[in-house]
Amino acid sequence: MKDEDAKIGCFAYGSTVRTQDRGVIPVEDVKTGDMVESLSDSNDVIYSPVIMIMHQVGKQAGKQHQIVTKNSIIRNIMR
Repeated sequence: MKDEDAKIGCFAYGSTVRTQDRGVIPVEDVKTGDMVESLSDSNDVIYSPVIMIMHQVGKQAGKQHQIVTKNSIIRNIMR
């Protein structure tokens, strides 16, 4: 995989995402290898594997999770 193929999504704690196997879960529970509902470059809904998770805490942004997938944009599921 080329670096430019990876996509990063930033999510506030408490946000939810849909996984292929576990349904809708809090972003804090996402694990490397999970297949998360995403959008392809052509805006088709697909499941893409999570390849990295980073945590960020800052005064401006608050607590955030950054989720990196192979090649798609992760969809934030609103409850």
